[in-house]
Amino acid sequence: MLDQIVRERLREEPPKDCTIIEGSTPIIAFGRFKTAKVASISLNPSWAEFKVVKNSYRFHTLNTLNVNGYTDIKDKEVNQILDFCERYFERYSTMGIKNIKRNPIYYKSWFNPMEKLINYITGYSYFDGSACHLDISQWATKKTWSKLTEKQKQAIVGKKDLELLKNQILTNNYDVILLNGATTSEVFLKQCFNIHEYETFILQPTIREKGEKTKTKVEGYYIEVTSLLNQKLKRPIKIIGWNDYIQKNPKNIQMIKIWAKSKI
Repeated sequence: MLDQIVRERLREEPPKDCTIIEGSTPIIAFGRFKTAKVASISLNPSWAEFKVVKNSYRFHTLNTLNVNGYTDIKDKEVNQILDFCERYFERYSTMGIKNIKRNPIYYKSWFNPMEKLINYITGYSYFDGSACHLDISQWATKKTWSKLTEKQKQAIVGKKDLELLKNQILTNNYDVILLNGATTSEVFLKQCFNIHEYETFILQPTIREKGEKTKTKVEGYYIEVTSLLNQKLKRPIKIIGWNDYIQKNPKNIQMIKIWAKSKI
C-alpha cells in the first residue's frame, strides 16, 4: 500500500501560488526511511535542497528525469527519485582531476545539529541508515514556513502529503519519532494522528551565563503510543517533540538533548 501511495504522491501536481520550487519533485524522505529505527520530522524541505551542490543534485527535478510533467512520472522515474531520497546521506561529489576527493552533498547546516541530537538521545545516526528524516509536506518552497500565508500553508499540507506521512509511520513503525518545532509537533500530533493528550514539560537551561536571558519558553512534548488511528502497532513508539526550532536556536540543543534522553 505504501508503494502505491508514494507513486500517487509523486505524480501529484504542486499547489499553485505557494512558492514551490519550479520543476522540483516531492521529497519522500531523507535517508533509509524503510529500515530506520528513528525518524525526525519537520514542516517541509528547504529550497536549498534543489541547489546544485558541487556539480551534483541532491534530489531529482523534472529536468533531471527528462520528463515534461508530473503525470509523466512512471515506475522508472519513481525508482530514480526514491534512490536519491534513500541515499541522501550516502551520496558524494567527486572533486579534482583524479576524482580522489569525496565530499558529502547533504545540507549540513540543517542536518548536523539534528544528527548530534539524534545520536546523543538514541545512539542512532542518519549516516548509517538507522535514522531518517520525514516532512509533514513534501514540497520544497522558496519562502520559509514563517513567511508563507495561512492559505499557502493549508495548500502545502495537502491530503496526499498527510496520507503519505501517516502510512510511512504506520508501515515502518519507528521506535522513536522526534518532532522539531512547535508547529511540527502540533500538526503531527493533532492533525495527523488525532492525539490531543500528551505530557508537556517546561525545559530549564542546565547552565545560564551571567546576564543571559531566554527569549522563548522551551517546552517539551512526550507520549508513548501502542496504536495510532485505531491501528495497533507492532511495537510502541515514543514520540518526543519540542517547541523550539533547533537550527535557529542552537543554544537550546543541549537542554533539549538532556531532557529527551531522559524519556528514552
